[in-house]
Amino acid sequence: MEPTEAFQRKTLFCRVDQQSTQGFIERRDYSTHERLRRMFKVGGLLFAAAFVAVFIPILHFVLVPVLLLCALIFGVATWLDKAEI
Repeated sequence: MEPTEAFQRKTLFCRVDQQSTQGFIERRDYSTHERLRRMFKVGGLLFAAAFVAVFIPILHFVLVPVLLLCALIFGVATWLDKAEI
């Protein structure tokens, strides 16, 4: 993905037993355009899989509804992701 916004860098301290170390985490917020693009990509792939499943005898009675439901659920879940680490 192309970085469209600045990264936020946070310092991270970790201590295990008597040893400690320091690192950092970078977080980047998604723009509305990126969130929409990711949502349609995930939802579209699952919708396409549901379309292909129509042509599978007998299994299409289960696969098509499950894939359409997954397209809706994962599309919304992807839309709700506002940032990446």
